[in-house]
Amino acid sequence: MNNTKKLDISLLFEKYYPLFFGLIISIIYYGSDIKLIDDVGLILNAVISFSSVIVGFLGILLTLIFSLKDNPLVDFIFDDEHYKKLIKGYFEFAIKSGFITILLTIIMFLNKTICGIHCSILSIESVMKAIKAIFVFFAVCFPLSSYRVISTILKIAFRDEPLDQSEEEEENEEVTEYAIQEMNKRIALDEEDKE
Repeated sequence: MNNTKKLDISLLFEKYYPLFFGLIISIIYYGSDIKLIDDVGLILNAVISFSSVIVGFLGILLTLIFSLKDNPLVDFIFDDEHYKKLIKGYFEFAIKSGFITILLTIIMFLNKTICGIHCSILSIESVMKAIKAIFVFFAVCFPLSSYRVISTILKIAFRDEPLDQSEEEEENEEVTEYAIQEMNKRIALDEEDKE
């Protein structure tokens, strides 16, 4: 297998592993008869707290990226169409899956109320089992997709190839040259004032 195929497979894995693991675990949950013996209320509280914190962190991270527009790293991300599309997709999926996890957690809190509803068309128990399987999917998918965002940002920030510094160096040279000219003008004016 050549390097291009290995790279394609690793990129494919990176792009889809949150969905893959979420799907596998939710199918296992749906197909089995797993009953939690732990305090479900505490588990749901932990999930909603964790999800809220991570969604907030991702929102702050996104805001920080946009506020650092003059940073060469941020310029690199927004100038490179591949990274821009990749980061945008990863952020969107992580934040959306976080909000869905929070919403499903709230629905899970209402499990007894929902199961108390009688409906002649659908079995409420089977609907709740499907909702629980979807909850498991997003409860697995959300942390993995959040990790993927953070991991990708770290890969970009600490990559081996340097950023193109030529434009920044030219700007710094122009600023330095301008500052020297301004200092020389001030010195000349000070000398004239002394005379």
